[in-house]
Amino acid sequence: MSERELRGELPRGWVAAIGGFIGPRIQEEHIEDGSFVKLREVALTYDFGKMGLFSNINFTVIGRNVFSIDNYSGFDPETNSAGQNTRVRGDDFGNVPIPRTFQFKLTASF
Repeated sequence: MSERELRGELPRGWVAAIGGFIGPRIQEEHIEDGSFVKLREVALTYDFGKMGLFSNINFTVIGRNVFSIDNYSGFDPETNSAGQNTRVRGDDFGNVPIPRTFQFKLTASF
C-alpha cells in the first residue's frame, strides 16, 4: 500500500492502519503543526590555566536537547514511532522522545 501511495496512485495518508485495517488513517482533527526551534547542543568551557602541578585545567558543561520551542502536544515533534520507515509517517504512538542530557567534563595536563 505505501508503495502505491508514494507513486501517487493513492491519496497521501492512505496506509495500513494499526491492527490491519486499510483506509485513510489521517483525519484533519489529528493533524498538528510540527514546526519547532530547538537548541540541539551547547557546550561551555572555562579554562582555569595553570594551578599547582597542572599546566592546564579546563571545566566543560555540555547540554543536549536543552529546550524546544513548539506548540506540539506530544513528547517531541522530532519523534516518529516507525523511525525512518515510510509506511507510517508522523505517528507519535508508543515512542520515546529524544532525551535531554547534561555532561560535565574536567581535563588537566601536567
